[in-house]
Amino acid sequence: HLNSVLAASLEPGMFVTMACVRVERSRAWVTMAGHLPIFWWRAATGGVERVDNDALPLGVQDDAEFTQRELSVVPGDLLVIM
Repeated sequence: HLNSVLAASLEPGMFVTMACVRVERSRAWVTMAGHLPIFWWRAATGGVERVDNDALPLGVQDDAEFTQRELSVVPGDLLVIM
């Protein structure tokens, strides 16, 4: 719904990027709109993974759809939003 409101409200050429993360126990849900990747440091391996974004920014296209991705996280993992 936020995308529709922004698409109708923003001046031409304006847009908003977004990265949202919800964490609950051993799961994290990530939704992004035109945002830079989130970096996921995995405590178990010490490795870093990119959580890439393929969605348009908010406000660009009023009928754009946004999906969430579910991640299995463990204590000590870090999700870095820049």
